[in-house]
Parts: sequence; structure tokens; C-alpha cells
Amino acid sequence: MLAKEFKLKNSEDIKATLKEGRRSRGQNLSVFFRSVPAGQFQAAVVISKKVAGTAVMRNRVRRIIFAELAKLLSALADRAAGSMVVLVSRIPEDEKLLTPELTLCLKQLLLI
Repeated sequence: MLAKEFKLKNSEDIKATLKEGRRSRGQNLSVFFRSVPAGQFQAAVVISKKVAGTAVMRNRVRRIIFAELAKLLSALADRAAGSMVVLVSRIPEDEKLLTPELTLCLKQLLLI
């Protein structure tokens, strides 16, 4: 799981990242990244109720994505000082398929 100091909690920062950040889109999710010169790496996962109707499903997917980001944290923290928002647009049958897609999006953004 991603440590608390690496989670992006401020809604204003999330909105700014979605509006101004670079974007990489996959089949099931989009990754937005905005560089912040004097900051550390922080991430948020956004999943709409329309995408996953129950809180159980939303939290399961959120935990899977945060766990993958925690694995990649050393590479991300070295290369990227800024805020990242992972926007899940669709949940596949097997939620584990989101992790290779997340890695691909991060590679497209040149973050890993």
C-alpha cells in the first residue's frame, strides 16, 4: 500500500492535475501527471460510482492501483516530483489487468 505522505488528498490539487497535467490513456484508465518543482511525488485514484457501483469494488480497485504504485515508488520518486491522478474509466472482469495497463501508461508519460 502507498504510504500516507505519497497520497494526494487536496481536491484543488486533483482538479489542477486533471486540468493542466499531461495525459496518457489506456483502455480502462487514464493517468494524468503534473510536475511540481518543489514537491514530492503524490498520487490519487479517482473512480466514479457509475464505473463501480459499490464501495467495495471501488476500494478494491483503488487498493490494487495503490499497491502497484507502491512497487514502482522508487522509480517514480526519483524521476517525478509532482502530482499524479489515475482516473479509472472502466473496470475489467479481472481487476488485476489494470496493473500492466497502469505500467504502460506510466511508460508513455516517461515516468518509469
